Amino acid sequence: MIIDEGMWIAPLAGLLHDVGKFAQRAGWARGKHAMASLQLLEDGGPLSHLVPLAWRDDVEDAVVYHHGGDTHKPITQSVRVADWLAASERTRAAQERRFPAEAPLIPITANLSLDEQAATRPDQTTAQWGYPLGKAITGKVLFPEKNAVVSSGDYGALWDAFESGVREIPGPVDSFTRMSGLLDLLSETLTYMPSATPWEDHEERRTSPDVSLYNHLQLTAAISACLMRIHPDSLDQLHQAG
Repeated sequence: MIIDEGMWIAPLAGLLHDVGKFAQRAGWARGKHAMASLQLLEDGGPLSHLVPLAWRDDVEDAVVYHHGGDTHKPITQSVRVADWLAASERTRAAQERRFPAEAPLIPITANLSLDEQAATRPDQTTAQWGYPLGKAITGKVLFPEKNAVVSSGDYGALWDAFESGVREIPGPVDSFTRMSGLLDLLSETLTYMPSATPWEDHEERRTSPDVSLYNHLQLTAAISACLMRIHPDSLDQLHQAG
């Protein structure tokens, strides 16, 4: 199979489109997460060296417009549609409202029960189980903990480790080896933080934080690469349907 530039640019943008959520929770950036992701990639940003200069406009457009705006480019459309599809795994349920930097990633097994009574017991609620993000810094996260606590301080410490790891990645990311290096770093730092959190005002519509940010980015990147192989008219139809 011939791999053209679009099949590099789209997945690279897919991997980076929501990194701004990490930056926000760590206190590095404020505002909408798409703009925070863009700030990371712009000149002077900690991720700016990862994107080849010739690809920068396309990657930045795909990142900043993945929730709307100027989406006429096929690469932007592919990342936007991929993000929709990757986010469709999210579930909503009545639960405690939490700020993004304080919501732990909950294990999907917390939603399972052996009988109907177990599902209604207070000690079986999903909100009480989570992964301690603080232990992710030392690589000692093995199992979820009851009443796991996550704070912006945990994100800040992990952000420092992330920035240090980013500096060790030789840029730009334009080869399988360098893409693998970026994936490894994202896996090490984003695996135990939720992609979406239950911040919504309406209790019944709050998102269950049971999918990691790393898994969401990885899936978005994979789908966006696949979408770049279809005809532009078909991609535009998918985009319009969304």
